[in-house]
Amino acid sequence: YQNPFFPFLNGIFKSPYFFDANYRDRQFIPKPLLFFVFPFTWNIRPMVITEGSYYDLRLTLFYILPIFLFFIIKNKPKIFHENNKALIYSTLFCFLSLLLWMEIFSIMRYAVIIECVGAFLWIKVFDIYNTKKHFIFYRFHIFFTFILIISALFYPSYSRSEETSHLDIQEISLQDNTLIKIYGLPTAFIIPDIAKNAKDIKTITYYKKCLLIRSEKCTQSYDDFAEYGKFKEKRDKIEKEHSGPVIYVYVDDFNPFLKKEKIQEDYLKQVQLCRRAAELKFIKNSFDCLKEKGEKYINDLAIAEEYGLDDDDYYCQKLQNNLNDSLNICVPEELKTQILGEEND
Repeated sequence: YQNPFFPFLNGIFKSPYFFDANYRDRQFIPKPLLFFVFPFTWNIRPMVITEGSYYDLRLTLFYILPIFLFFIIKNKPKIFHENNKALIYSTLFCFLSLLLWMEIFSIMRYAVIIECVGAFLWIKVFDIYNTKKHFIFYRFHIFFTFILIISALFYPSYSRSEETSHLDIQEISLQDNTLIKIYGLPTAFIIPDIAKNAKDIKTITYYKKCLLIRSEKCTQSYDDFAEYGKFKEKRDKIEKEHSGPVIYVYVDDFNPFLKKEKIQEDYLKQVQLCRRAAELKFIKNSFDCLKEKGEKYINDLAIAEEYGLDDDDYYCQKLQNNLNDSLNICVPEELKTQILGEEND
């Protein structure tokens, strides 16, 4: 992608595949006054470094451990002879990477490399103090290692599915040379499964995050890789040159088959239902209900204007799977039985 750190630092490397900006995910970045104590706060209250309620003592340990090792290096340099340069470099890497991680995004799932290097440092400390002189420290190290491993094994569901150990999708039989157009996120995880028995399958994505965040003016978002620069050029070229079957996969809130007239008709019905529910005291008042329906109406209209499809020769249904119940699939009417099977005929 013409950027060794892609998509990061693109304001410097100017890759044509991404925005001319230095990407940062600011959702979990700590405030300046809390920066150096931040590694301790994410084990006090949940949802500080991830979208779910998740605690992990390892990163906090890996914040303290390099400082501890620097102290050892300074006071007992003999421990670190020529063969231990890797330990010094790893210690620097772990500590600086953790600081950089907190500055750029502070999202738990992006800290995998820190966990790997930190584990090496933790074992190295175990090796350094594996002597009779440090018997108590040695035993404590074993016990604490056990606690770290156990604490990382128990974590809550991310509100997608309890069956996250495998992927289970209804049987789909695609023809060779099929183009899959996917709308919305998350969707791409299904492609390897539904395309496993066909050859020359292409997938292109359509997604603008700003269409779903009630923005009056749809501007660039870092999530919209496929909508700008060379990614869009390649997507448009694939679409233009494709000559085989086309199928669509979309999430409920990103339906490209919605028609403006139908959207408006459904919205008026929903307004009446909200008002009627308030009159009958089923809800406290109609304000929240109308606000929710109004936001959906604005979103659906924006998607219809941006991506609306006029092709009515498609059959659409829910795509059965165990991870995302909002997925839908649309296939050509003449290929419905071949792709989806006899039960859908």
